Amino acid sequence: MNVIHQFTPSVAYGDGVTGGLFFTQTLLRRFGFTSEIYAHHIDPRLATKVHPLSAYLPCADQTLLFHHSIGHEHDALILSWPDRLILVYHNITPEHFFADSPHLAAACTWGRDQLKRWPRNRFLGAYADSDYNRDELIRLGYRDVRTIPLLVDLSRFDTPSPSVFTPPKGDPFTILFVGRMVENKCQDQLIDVLDELILRKVTNIRLVLVGGISSVPYQNALQSKIAALGLSNVVLLAGKVSDEELRRWYVTADLYLSLSEHEGFGMPLLEAMAHDLPVLAYDAGALITTLPASSLLLFKAPGRIAEKIIEIMGNPAFRRDMILSQRDHLHRFHPLSLAQELADFLKQCAITIPNVPRTPYPVILNPMNEDTLLIPYLIRDPSPAFRNTGIRIDGPCDSTYSLALVNRELGRALMEQGRELSFFATEGPGDYRPDREFLAGDPQILESLSDYPLHAHTVIRNLYPPRV
Repeated sequence: MNVIHQFTPSVAYGDGVTGGLFFTQTLLRRFGFTSEIYAHHIDPRLATKVHPLSAYLPCADQTLLFHHSIGHEHDALILSWPDRLILVYHNITPEHFFADSPHLAAACTWGRDQLKRWPRNRFLGAYADSDYNRDELIRLGYRDVRTIPLLVDLSRFDTPSPSVFTPPKGDPFTILFVGRMVENKCQDQLIDVLDELILRKVTNIRLVLVGGISSVPYQNALQSKIAALGLSNVVLLAGKVSDEELRRWYVTADLYLSLSEHEGFGMPLLEAMAHDLPVLAYDAGALITTLPASSLLLFKAPGRIAEKIIEIMGNPAFRRDMILSQRDHLHRFHPLSLAQELADFLKQCAITIPNVPRTPYPVILNPMNEDTLLIPYLIRDPSPAFRNTGIRIDGPCDSTYSLALVNRELGRALMEQGRELSFFATEGPGDYRPDREFLAGDPQILESLSDYPLHAHTVIRNLYPPRV
């Protein structure tokens, strides 16, 4: 039977593991499998998408992905079923982070104990969503564990971010963090950084904390700290928000900052990068896999972090380089790449795939070196990056500025010669969103303008100040 179902103890609206289950289900169905999700606790908003565990019909001819991220009471029942089981591990936060929340500490201890005592040979295989989580399974004796970060579907963010490389002027410089309000997320340390920035005379700045409450004592402590430092007007506790509102915060923020002490994956960090939001995060847990090296902080001193933020605020080239590094890193998490990794893993478990997915990326030979392959420049839509435009002109082209006039007329002359050509709007300080209304009366130039630096045989760069 071509059936692969999934189980998790609970599903919650906006939860990272829950989102990963839906993304995995989408891939499995594209592979040709019948695939449903089962849980014990189901958020009412997801009741039409998830089935109660009591409705599950065990069968020896089907496979069940057994997701594990906290202790629960259903393991003995599931292990007794005849189904083929695959363990999917999402990390369990160490219980010592929850000294003020005994119920959370107990659930984490329980979950890790279950992981230790389950018979290893009961599972066809196992995969984790980060190398950090994979290594924990290997230390516990699980074999042939793969890393497949099936937690975030970046195709949800296909619409390009309007921020590009230059933050809008006038609005407060917004530092964003997304995560549960709980001790190990260390939102209190983010408040210390904001206070340090204000002491250094940084004005027109705010901190936005998005996320539900997992620890009421910690929430109360945060509110007391904000009031004691006199920061009530510049710290926003946004709470749990809708997907649309979360996207708005990613788009309007200027920096994503995380000082969390423990991350098993860090999905909001990937979402921030997908919106071209510069990311700084303390190197904890799995983040060495989730983030490029340029985004990792090896220190927590508020003063040093404030200096880093001030550099980002005042140096567009530094900001641009961070974003380009993040874009490159996101290729690892492209949905097509993850689909291929999941397909390879299922084959390793001797599971036949009805519809084999295509290769992760289009295979295009590099015209400058036919022994190497090009990879997509951007994660959101790799296909435009492969369209060979022959010539690309980098620089302004959308105003009465002299260089813009030169670039437009040069491009027009080349197109009149039959050359295939594209424009990419960039200047000395960095890339920017071009003024398409200015070009509305010049369709020849407007149609050749791209939001992305399309691959080309020849690039002409005419901008000021010069930047290679």
